Amino acid sequence: MAVDDIRRIRTVGLLAEGGMGKTSLGEALLYAAGATTRLGRVDDGSSAFDFEPEEVRRKITLSTAFHTLSWKRHELFLIDPPGYANFLSDTLYALEAMAGAVFVASPTGHLKVESERLWDWANERGLGRLIYLTRMDREEGSLEKALSEMSKVVDAKLVALHVPIGAQANFRGVVDLLSMKAFLFEEDKGAVREQDIPVEVQAEVDEQREKLVEAVAEMSDELLTRYLKAEKSASMN
Repeated sequence: MAVDDIRRIRTVGLLAEGGMGKTSLGEALLYAAGATTRLGRVDDGSSAFDFEPEEVRRKITLSTAFHTLSWKRHELFLIDPPGYANFLSDTLYALEAMAGAVFVASPTGHLKVESERLWDWANERGLGRLIYLTRMDREEGSLEKALSEMSKVVDAKLVALHVPIGAQANFRGVVDLLSMKAFLFEEDKGAVREQDIPVEVQAEVDEQREKLVEAVAEMSDELLTRYLKAEKSASMN
């Protein structure tokens, strides 16, 4: 394998307390990337990750599972370890193989002891993390509440990369704060369509964007300089 190919390999873990929906997120990633031809579901036993008979019967992850997908010229190895307390010893070993992780939480921002433990283990290993808020279409809560509540528990400054458009039954898309573009979901097709930022979320988008830029500035002068140069170049085109 060429050096350039190796640099495009990512090993990413999905971390969450049990029942939070991380395996369902993994299934959605596989389906969106075309790694599977149908959206696997834990509840009906069609998951590509939870395939052992006992996992199918209990509808929970009991041991670490792996899958691969290709996305924008990158190869991703997905690691889906258990989230329930009785099986976290397997997750502890799986963390050693991760180069980064997606931490799955709810829009309420409430975290159980298992989530706190997983976060601490990731800290000890210096793992970079993204937080993915799941069940935005079902659970009460908001982006601001989730960031505020989780910041207290994990003792970290959290900033948004996306702003949701709508909530619960009206949840229909997100605004990407890096590209400043809105993406609306197309029902259950696993696809999105790009459009201008809706007026009703513009104020929140501007606020969260400013917080993101401030966080980047605090972390690295070099990154801020690169960001401002890119923004200036984009505005001139």
